[in-house]
Amino acid sequence: MLYSLSKKIKDVVPDIGEREVLLIKEYLDELWRWNQKINLVGVSSYERVIDNLLIDSLMAEEFIPTEEGKLLDIGSGAGFPSIPLKIIRPALFFHLVEARSKKAVFLRHIIRRLKLRNIEVVEGRLEDAGNKLFPKYDIITFKAIKIDYALKLSLPYIHKKSRIITYHGKIEEKKIKAISENLALKPVFIKEYRISSKKRYIIVFSY
Repeated sequence: MLYSLSKKIKDVVPDIGEREVLLIKEYLDELWRWNQKINLVGVSSYERVIDNLLIDSLMAEEFIPTEEGKLLDIGSGAGFPSIPLKIIRPALFFHLVEARSKKAVFLRHIIRRLKLRNIEVVEGRLEDAGNKLFPKYDIITFKAIKIDYALKLSLPYIHKKSRIITYHGKIEEKKIKAISENLALKPVFIKEYRISSKKRYIIVFSY
């Protein structure tokens, strides 16, 4: 299992170290163990966690700075994409916003277990986070949230060089264009790839 996991990860992040691969495996093992007791992710097998959640999350690696910066993950759930991205980008500071208590508890647990630094869980809705967050972030990520809603939530927290990274199972060009014009944001990168033979997209927005 470790060999096949390592190979899949290195296909996406070729320069990842063995320590980081082991941390990711420990995260996935613990997530799957918890998932047998409380519903954290809605996938039917460990292999699907790897493909549909982990590898999908890591596809944004090329858009994440390596040396410094602040990242805000909206609706972190069980930690995708935030935990894998934190493991491969340890120098960045991460805020994980999660409204559901059981998922926030798991996030805090996994952060302690993996001994991750410069990463904090903010339990509650983004609208109510107040002074728990930084005024601005360099990167904002979200998955499984309506794009127009999440982009509106992101606007107060971005500066002119920020990137908002969004994950999609499909894209509608007219809708993306309309949202962009309405919010004065531009889709500066669109990445198309396949997970389990299905098309997936990452759209990166900026001013």
